[in-house]
Amino acid sequence: MTFPESFSVMRIFKRFLILFIILAICSFVLIFCLRNTVQVDVDLFFVRFDKMPFDLVVISSFVFGGLLGLFSSLGFVYKMRKKYRLSVQKAVQEK
Repeated sequence: MTFPESFSVMRIFKRFLILFIILAICSFVLIFCLRNTVQVDVDLFFVRFDKMPFDLVVISSFVFGGLLGLFSSLGFVYKMRKKYRLSVQKAVQEK
């Protein structure tokens, strides 16, 4: 067994796994939307929405929370990348 063959098999497996996970999530969201047809009122302190679909409220809250978490961690990620680059530059200069 050579390295490139096993690498390509793992790459194909990874793509199928990602595709399967995406399809599973889409299926779950579709089933959730079809089963929850209730209308709810949403009050956000400064604006009020009357009779919005419950599934839209839950899914948009989930997406908004995920995006908020992603954006709040960007500063930490950039700080760590800068620290990593500096350590790599320092290691190269010491050689």
